[in-house]
Amino acid sequence: MGKPALTELFKTEERIRILRHVAGQRQVTTTAVAGATGTSKPLVSRYLRLLVKGGFCTQRGRAYTWNENARSLAVKRLLNIDLLAASVPLPEWARGIGIYGSYAEGTNTADSDLDLWVLVDEYTPDLEILAARVEK
Repeated sequence: MGKPALTELFKTEERIRILRHVAGQRQVTTTAVAGATGTSKPLVSRYLRLLVKGGFCTQRGRAYTWNENARSLAVKRLLNIDLLAASVPLPEWARGIGIYGSYAEGTNTADSDLDLWVLVDEYTPDLEILAARVEK
């Protein structure tokens, strides 16, 4: 790769959008990724080659498959944390929110559900209703 792998992976917003999409699918093609992410086919093609070279994907013909290895799972977990931090605000009554299951492991796909836990100072039955709203 030349430059540090993370620098190349996360170099632009377009690359991050492509990476999120590819990591969440079982199998993709250049055309499908370009359409789903609003990026150009040449950019997607170059970036998919970079992912193959880095061991994140495997190419068979025109299809690319996301590999599950230590590096790819770590990158996917990082993407998951970044996405959740931006989209799940911490309620004032909670001390923290965590994830478990496939999102925490980095094995989630586009069809996966999101499993959350909420840390509070003291449990009360009313908090169950508030916590259910966080998951929506």
